Amino acid sequence: MGVGHKSMTCATCNKSLEDCVGHFGHAKINLPIYHIGYFKHLVVILKMVCKYCSNVLLEPSKIEEYTNKMVRLEKNYIARLVMFKKIFK
Repeated sequence: MGVGHKSMTCATCNKSLEDCVGHFGHAKINLPIYHIGYFKHLVVILKMVCKYCSNVLLEPSKIEEYTNKMVRLEKNYIARLVMFKKIFK
């Protein structure tokens, strides 16, 4: 994944800290780790979903209506955020 100290060389490219650009990699962990920046958003989404059937807690007609609106707003991030807040209410 790259060099961690300036006296070391990279095991992938054999370059120093100044020359190594870093490399993709992964680390195995035993427990799930959540990104703190997405935690609030994750909690909101979990409140919107049924714990038994995994469906959104809306009437089927509303689900179809909001799905069509979200598809039309695909590239407009702000409008999608506003729509997401309406669905949550």
